[in-house]
Amino acid sequence: MEVKKLSIRYFRSVIRRLFSLSKNRLFLDPDSWRIIRCTFDGVDYIHRWSDGVLVWFEPTPHAVNITVEDLPLFLNQTLILEGDQVLIAGAGMGSELLYFSKAVGSTGKILAIEPDANAFRRLRKLVSFLPNKNVQLFNLAVGSVPGTATLYSPDSHTISNSVIASSANINDFATVEVETIDNICHSVGITHLDYLKMNIEGAEFDALLGVEEVEVSHYCISCHDFLGDDFATSEKVIGWLLSRGFKVWENEIDLDRPWVGSYVYGNKPSRKQKG
Repeated sequence: MEVKKLSIRYFRSVIRRLFSLSKNRLFLDPDSWRIIRCTFDGVDYIHRWSDGVLVWFEPTPHAVNITVEDLPLFLNQTLILEGDQVLIAGAGMGSELLYFSKAVGSTGKILAIEPDANAFRRLRKLVSFLPNKNVQLFNLAVGSVPGTATLYSPDSHTISNSVIASSANINDFATVEVETIDNICHSVGITHLDYLKMNIEGAEFDALLGVEEVEVSHYCISCHDFLGDDFATSEKVIGWLLSRGFKVWENEIDLDRPWVGSYVYGNKPSRKQKG
């Protein structure tokens, strides 16, 4: 058995070495053994494999894993079903969109919202490669009322952008349009969401105040208490969900990944759950 493991490791190292000679045009995914073809369009790196795609800021052999590694976190005690209507606030570069788009199928719909210009550019490219044309994009921030906000972006690579109160003493900022989730859904004729995922760097409670008319069956909300008191929203988010009749739970704490324990979920009794 040990000889077999050593042989596999040697074979993988040889394959990786051969792929490295391709100057980042080919990778062997170390987990799934899929061959990933990477092309550079002059701005972004587009990774494609037999049944998937990822647009990223650098070439990576872990493209497949990036699209699936956080799915257990996002789908804690729930499922994305065929025909579902899904909204993702803070879609970033869309790492989970490959799975979500396949899951809802041709009869479902996904609204993906992202305010950052660099992330949105990659998101738009990614959507153009998806086999199901069921994703609608919005280059916006979400909040309690329509208007504008200042978006702080540490660099062009990060997806950890945050809405801040003022641009004073901040160099890497942009003014972005803000809309409520209610208004975004109404603009496309949606009155009910089966699943709403939110990861907006501390602005989550303010965004929930803009969900008054659209019915939502399941929430997956990344709170940011782990970043300190200025970002702590879980108590308010939990209170908001409980006041609207949701079953609420938090994710288990993971000391190696502190953000994992700040996820809050809300589920209506009628929503289909895992198990």
